[in-house]
Amino acid sequence: MNRRTFLAAAGGLALGSAVARRSRAAVVEKPALLGGKPVRSEPFPGWPPTSASMEQAVTQVVRSGRWYRDRNVETFEERFAEMNAARFCVATSSGTT
Repeated sequence: MNRRTFLAAAGGLALGSAVARRSRAAVVEKPALLGGKPVRSEPFPGWPPTSASMEQAVTQVVRSGRWYRDRNVETFEERFAEMNAARFCVATSSGTT
């Protein structure tokens, strides 16, 4: 028994035998990678999302020659913290820093 079949069986015990049969049937379906039905029919949207105002803001920073923390970063941190109902936010150069 693997994790997938265990979870299907355990979930089925809690919800009744009809659900258990459907859960087991769903487990044996082929994944899309192996020819099964894909989960998505449309491609994911492009990343990162961009706009003319974003492009203008980035261009302004690049042309300023100030490659350090300035008021733009502080404004971003304040707005991002507010958007997430957080007291503080610290902007970093990437998601791993």
